[in-house]
Amino acid sequence: MSSSPAGNSQSSSSMMHTPTPHLFTTPVSVKLDEHNFMVWQHQVMATIDGLRFLKYLEGKEAPPKYLNEESRANDVINPQYVHYHQQDRLIVAWLLS
Repeated sequence: MSSSPAGNSQSSSSMMHTPTPHLFTTPVSVKLDEHNFMVWQHQVMATIDGLRFLKYLEGKEAPPKYLNEESRANDVINPQYVHYHQQDRLIVAWLLS
């Protein structure tokens, strides 16, 4: 990828290993209401566990936005942070759909 900011080889290297976000093609067939939490939770957690996305719900493994102070000063955002944030938002959209 030749579009790395300021020719930073660390950013370029990290970008090559950034996974593609998962797009949810299977809708949550049970819409959550005041009577069906257990059934809804079972369906949602089966998908979340199957895709190994529990880290997004827990928020424990979120990568730092900047890799170092130089990156912060130059506003060079960690590609892993971008991926994490994007995947997190896709999960929220899937849950709300």
